[in-house]
Amino acid sequence: MTQQDDFPFGKNAKARRDLSDLLLALYLFVFTHVVAAKAFRALPGKSALRFAWENRCTLCATCFSLIRMEPIDGKTRTEFLRAQLLRPFSVLADFLYPPACSVCGISTGGHRGLCAKCWSGIRFIERPYCEVLGIPFSHDLGTGILSAEAIAHPPPFDRLRSAATHDHAVRDLVHGLKYRDRTDLAPMMAAWMLRASDGTVESCDALIPVPLHRTRMLTRKFNQAAELARHMARLSGKPLLAATLVRVKRTSQQVGLGAKAREDNVRGAFAIAKGCENDIFGKRIVLVDDVYTTGATVAAASRTLRKAGAAEITVLTFARALSEPI
Repeated sequence: MTQQDDFPFGKNAKARRDLSDLLLALYLFVFTHVVAAKAFRALPGKSALRFAWENRCTLCATCFSLIRMEPIDGKTRTEFLRAQLLRPFSVLADFLYPPACSVCGISTGGHRGLCAKCWSGIRFIERPYCEVLGIPFSHDLGTGILSAEAIAHPPPFDRLRSAATHDHAVRDLVHGLKYRDRTDLAPMMAAWMLRASDGTVESCDALIPVPLHRTRMLTRKFNQAAELARHMARLSGKPLLAATLVRVKRTSQQVGLGAKAREDNVRGAFAIAKGCENDIFGKRIVLVDDVYTTGATVAAASRTLRKAGAAEITVLTFARALSEPI
């Protein structure tokens, strides 16, 4: 057995590097911030440099910045200390649970990402598309162009935006969040939705997720639409009204139903919670859901919001069932 093989991690250089980073991070955290904490308690009028010299310690530039309460790399002292505090745990988490592709599980350079193969299979919905239904066009026909479907059957909402088409890797992400309790996927998916929102989240008054019936919540344990809306609210700084729109009718699963059956299934299924009418009246609302298929669910929810006086309704979903661009 060689000397290298005696090392507990064998020839795994990344594992050895992660372990050394962990030990270094722990050392730096203890040394740097204990010294900085002492320096904060220096006598009035005594400089940090004199305090450090008297205590025979050498402070790095980071410590001096912390003591002078100056920004470090654009972060405030509190943000920097929080990042340094969490860094050892992040290194330990990476060591125990190495970063992997969120779809296929192959090793990647960071968490909440996709490998090159899965990433290349995603079809993001980009302009040009229908300004109302967000259906992509194969050719740019100019600004403000509507699809035939939007003209023939105007929806009860003002516009629909989706991040990607519901196939391959995107379908796996949706099923992972919805059926396999992969709530760790929600931040990444919410960031994609925020990018696809076309500025509507930035200009809205509140985010509202499509709700689940209380009996469905007992079996599902969480509402995937609410998880996506929660992370979008955190990223955008917009209010999240998770309890304003409620589901008052227990409906059957929409999976496997035709368009007419889906519409009948969700008719009268939504209502505004008692005392929350002012949250909707005259407001610009972004209605959040995971997948847009026939639009029956978000249409029923939009009609309820419209009756409550919503000034503008944007439907924002992570995925959209779509065959080919028009």
